[in-house]
Amino acid sequence: MGRPRGTRNARFLATRKRLVTKLARRLAEPGGASASMRQLAATSGVSVSTLQHYFGDRAGVVTAVLESAHRAGQSYLDEVACGFLPPLRASLSWFVDYIVAGLVEGKVGELHELGLAAGFRDDKLGPAYLNHILEPTLQALEARLARHLAAGDLRPCDLRVAAIHLLAPLLVAVLHQYSLGGQQCRPLPMRSFIDHHIDMFLRAYEEPRVVPAKRR
Repeated sequence: MGRPRGTRNARFLATRKRLVTKLARRLAEPGGASASMRQLAATSGVSVSTLQHYFGDRAGVVTAVLESAHRAGQSYLDEVACGFLPPLRASLSWFVDYIVAGLVEGKVGELHELGLAAGFRDDKLGPAYLNHILEPTLQALEARLARHLAAGDLRPCDLRVAAIHLLAPLLVAVLHQYSLGGQQCRPLPMRSFIDHHIDMFLRAYEEPRVVPAKRR
């Protein structure tokens, strides 16, 4: 029995996956976000027409790389959303260190660089970056904060706003220091910044614990 009309065979998917791995490396290089289809094809060892066969156009190439990264990172997002939940300050410290390590030491920072560089004012790549990189992180954090809210650790709040408040300064600080050369022109002590940021978040969102009055 033949495969249903319109579906892709296993060889097509395997070849596409191999190409995505090569393309991801090229796009992560300096200037990679602006690489042309011809340059991407040369890096992958195939023709432009072959890339078009597997991805359609350049936006399809970048979207496929972001989709692949999303799938590869899902277990990490699940850990943020559903993993062990210590008391609030320890939980926030764990999350912040986890995210910063991924941005600096892992490949997550490169994905944000690619998504931002390719996605601004692009009606295909902007949403692709949001849907596969930025929003999944925010939604995982929202899920974690929702558990703290249910436990009475947080004041009633808009969890999406709270997640953006927690994540956005970290992303800006890492891009400032590691992607844009801030370590050379205006260094930021990251540990002090992180501790201050957590303190500020707690002052804004932590539910004060009522200490029972002592009986006389």
